[in-house]
Amino acid sequence: MKYLIAILFMFALNVTPASAQLDLRDYVALGIGPSMIYGDNTGSLSSMNYRFRPSASLMVNYQLRRRWDVRVTSGVQVLDAGGRVDDMDAILQWSLDDQAYDFKGQAYFADIMPMYQFNPNRGMKDMYNYKVNVYGGIGIGVMHVRREDRLLLNTVIIPETGETFIGADATINRNTTTAYIPLRIGASTNFRRNWDIGAEITLMTAMSSDVDGNNIRIKELHNDMLFQFQIMVRRYIGRHNPFYWD
Repeated sequence: MKYLIAILFMFALNVTPASAQLDLRDYVALGIGPSMIYGDNTGSLSSMNYRFRPSASLMVNYQLRRRWDVRVTSGVQVLDAGGRVDDMDAILQWSLDDQAYDFKGQAYFADIMPMYQFNPNRGMKDMYNYKVNVYGGIGIGVMHVRREDRLLLNTVIIPETGETFIGADATINRNTTTAYIPLRIGASTNFRRNWDIGAEITLMTAMSSDVDGNNIRIKELHNDMLFQFQIMVRRYIGRHNPFYWD
């Protein structure tokens, strides 16, 4: 009888490898951190005078192979131009085309992305696995932006005399929906338990220049871009270590 128990025990270990259970990368995660937007009316690269606002993300990750995962990310980023434009000539020119010189709002986003693991775990038998795992990826997503745009209405410029009649300063609610290309790189701890923490940098390049309510495109790079730095907490799904419980 004892030989039968021993055989069944060895068979169970072979059928369900501990390394696969222990290093499985299926997880859900929550991230939060500062963010900013690069737009026509939000600041400039030369002065880096952007206004930082919070962002939050919810992520679901599924492991495909040893080095490849697929991840779905959704979240929200608070947007604020911060009143950075002080060039009155530019503001007046924008007002002729109903372009915002300032705005506040929120961007709701969702994307799907293949993730490449630069240094995945080498298995349970290797006692010298990496303390930190590094990964990165590029994907495709859609964002919906809800804004309160500030602009000057009914501005009139008379070319013959150079006279300018400044319109009324108004706030208008406007929305923009556009596709975007997300680029992410991050690193997480490798506790090899059910929880990990990490940090991640995300660049989301919009396929539109109207995320900030202004599509004149006078900035160095034409497309609007969202930047995020987030601290993440992961909860793995399906991990099991035969030597401890947590």
